[in-house]
Amino acid sequence: MMKVLGYLLQEDDVTEDDFAIAISAALTDGDFTHALSWSDMGNTKFPNSLMLGPLAVRVARESGELDRAQNLLANIDEKSLLANPNFLLEKAKLFYDKKDYVSAKKLFEELKDMDGWTDLAYESDVYLARIKNIESPSEQKSGWW
Repeated sequence: MMKVLGYLLQEDDVTEDDFAIAISAALTDGDFTHALSWSDMGNTKFPNSLMLGPLAVRVARESGELDRAQNLLANIDEKSLLANPNFLLEKAKLFYDKKDYVSAKKLFEELKDMDGWTDLAYESDVYLARIKNIESPSEQKSGWW
């Protein structure tokens, strides 16, 4: 399937959606080589994409290239960053991955305030619970009653 997607992404009429689908499929398969390559291709072809931008950060972050993810975020103008909560979600996850829990917590809480009943809020809740467990592990039950 990856080979077919690779050929389709080289067509003249390829769209942002095509890249997003291919990149997502590669991520689902854990194929970071294709995901990174297609992310680069997509962002070259559609440099101002509010769909592919956050996806590129996600690909870099999930492939363990945290500095690359940070550089991608640093190159995004503030207006685009604020216009797309997915950028903020990826930025919060990057803070979490880099163990900057204070900054991550702040952004996750902002996302919950911004989008209270969406998938972004749900993901924020998951990460906020993880941060809470990291910040106060002694409050977890040890098995002794």
